[in-house]
Amino acid sequence: MRYPYLIGGCVLSVFAINARWDIALAAWLCNVLLLRFTRQSRWWVAWLWAWLVVTLDVGVWLWHADLTSPVFVPIAAALGLGCSLPFLADRLAAPRLGTLPATLVFPLAKVTVEYLVSTAAPVGGIVGVLGVTQHGNLPLAQLASVTGVYGVSFLVAWFAPVALACWEHRRRWRTAVVTFAGVLAVVLAAGGIRLIAAAPGGETVRVAGVAPAPQAWQRTLDGIAPYESVEAMSQADPAVLQEAFGHVVDDLLARSAREAGAGAKLVVWPESAVVTMDRDEQALLTRFGEFARQHGIHLSAGLTVYTGSAPFVRNESVLFAPNGSVRWTYRKAHPTGTASRTGRPAPPGSARSRTASPWSGRRWRGCPRRSTRWAACRPRPTTSTAARTRRWWPTCRRTARARSTARSATSSPGCAWPRSPG
Repeated sequence: MRYPYLIGGCVLSVFAINARWDIALAAWLCNVLLLRFTRQSRWWVAWLWAWLVVTLDVGVWLWHADLTSPVFVPIAAALGLGCSLPFLADRLAAPRLGTLPATLVFPLAKVTVEYLVSTAAPVGGIVGVLGVTQHGNLPLAQLASVTGVYGVSFLVAWFAPVALACWEHRRRWRTAVVTFAGVLAVVLAAGGIRLIAAAPGGETVRVAGVAPAPQAWQRTLDGIAPYESVEAMSQADPAVLQEAFGHVVDDLLARSAREAGAGAKLVVWPESAVVTMDRDEQALLTRFGEFARQHGIHLSAGLTVYTGSAPFVRNESVLFAPNGSVRWTYRKAHPTGTASRTGRPAPPGSARSRTASPWSGRRWRGCPRRSTRWAACRPRPTTSTAARTRRWWPTCRRTARARSTARSATSSPGCAWPRSPG
C-alpha cells in the first residue's frame, strides 16, 4: 500500500513550487510522503515516479506563469529529470548508511541540484527551490543572508528523511532527531535575534510596491496575440503595439500616482512589469522620468524590451530620482523570459518571483504487525534484493504460525526472525 504515499506527496508538492498556491508547510511534508514511497519501491520505479511528479510540478508552475506553449513540454521533462535525482540518490545510498548519515543524502543532493539548475539551466532559480517557499518565515529566512537560499532549502529537505527515521527506525531515531532539532533551533534563534537587533530605530521611508491589474495585462495580451514572434512584432505598425502596451503602462502610472499621493517616497514595479519594443524604449523612459519628477519620488521600473535579434529580449530595471534623472540601469545577465529562448513574447509580469529573505535509514523488510504476536517479528536491517526478500517472507509466516501454535500450549514468546532464512 505504498501508492497512497505517492498520491499524497504529489498533491502536497503542487503547493510547494514557488507559485500562487504555495503553502509553507506543504514544502516540509510533501517529501516525507514521496521518500516513503521511493524507499518502498525498486530504484527504477522510484525514479520514474519521482520524475513524473516533479515534471507535473514544473508543468503546474508553467501554467501559473502563463507559459503554456508546447515548446515548454521538453523543458518541463528535462527539469523534472534533473530535479528527481535527489530521490534516486536517497533510494540508492540511504539504505546502506547509518541513521544519521542516511538523513543527509537527500538534502545534500537536493541543494546540489538546485544550485546546478539555478546556475546552468535557462530558467535560473525560479523553479524547484524549496527555500523560496519559506519567505513568510522571517527567522528562518535570515539563514539566506549567510548561506543563500540553499541553506533554507537544506533544512526544509532535511526534515523529510529525519521524519522517516522516526517512522522506520523506531529504536534508532534519537540521534537524527536531536541533531536536526538542535540545528533548526539555533537557526531560528539566531534569525529572531537578527530581526530584533535590526529593528528600525530612526526615521523611516514609506515604500510602495505597485503591480498592474490583471485586466490591464489581459488587454495587452489581447493586443499582441496576433503576433507569433518578436520578429513579427518588429514588423508591425508601431502605433498598434504602443496602444497594446499602453494599457499596462497607464495602469501602473495611475496606481503609482495614488501611492505617491499617500506619502510613498519610493515606488517599485515588478520585474518585466512594462513591455515595450526597443525603438520605443527611450520615449517610455522619458515619460517615467517626468512622472518621477512631477511626484517627487524615486521610481524603480521593471521593463522587458523586445529586440529584433537574438536573444530578442532585454530584462531591465531602471531607477529614477525625484528630479527625473536615471540613477542606474540594471540589465539581467541571463534573462529567463520566453523570448530569450524561443523568439516569442512572454506576457508581462508572468513570472511571479518571491524573495527568500526580507534582507535582500535503512529499509526494514519483514512481517506486518497485524496483531501483538508480530511485535517480536522484526527483521534485521538488510539491503537484500527483492528476490531474497520473497524467499524470506514464507519462512517468516511459517515461523509465526509455528510459534503462535506453540505459545498457545507452552506460553512461548512470539516469533523470532530465523538466523538462516530459506
